[in-house]
Amino acid sequence: TLSPAVLAAVEKVKQRGVYFTIATGRTVEGATPYAERLAINAPAILYQGGEIRDLRAGVSLYRAAIPLTVARPFMAAIGALGLPLNVYLDGRVYVATHTPGSDFYTSLNQTRVEAVGDLAAFVDRPPAKMLIIAEPARLDELAPALQQEFAGRGPERGPRIEHAGPGRARHDDHGEPRIGGVVLAQYDRRDPAARIHPRVDER
Repeated sequence: TLSPAVLAAVEKVKQRGVYFTIATGRTVEGATPYAERLAINAPAILYQGGEIRDLRAGVSLYRAAIPLTVARPFMAAIGALGLPLNVYLDGRVYVATHTPGSDFYTSLNQTRVEAVGDLAAFVDRPPAKMLIIAEPARLDELAPALQQEFAGRGPERGPRIEHAGPGRARHDDHGEPRIGGVVLAQYDRRDPAARIHPRVDER
């Protein structure tokens, strides 16, 4: 939720000539309503840094995807654990079957989630990111092993494992089960944002 105080503060900053944007794990669909309300004046950072996109022009300035050589074993490992997995591909979110976790994700992010059955068979090109949704204690238990097995492959670019925090305590106050997330996303150790700065300065 964007409060009037937040909107006013952002507008004040922009009036001083400052570029303002958002950095989020969301898809274009999920991020656009917030970007529009905040009237950002610089490219948005999506997918935990996996894409930098000019939302107004509909142009991707930078994009990194998880190699299939990493994505496929990751999907197999999470499937063997019996945990639900969201796969982000071509701006959309896919799951094997709808679960309470995917329903929670939809309600939280106002983003459509499509069930496709066998994810490994469906995903035939590198995804932007993958998200495990489960009880936080389970994710805390799994994260170190996933980090060791899948993160940081390659000399300059590699997947990153991180917690996606918004759901970790959100529903506790209402007596509902806690839900958290662990993300596998691609990143570039060469700081891809640096190559975007000249484009921002031209705006």
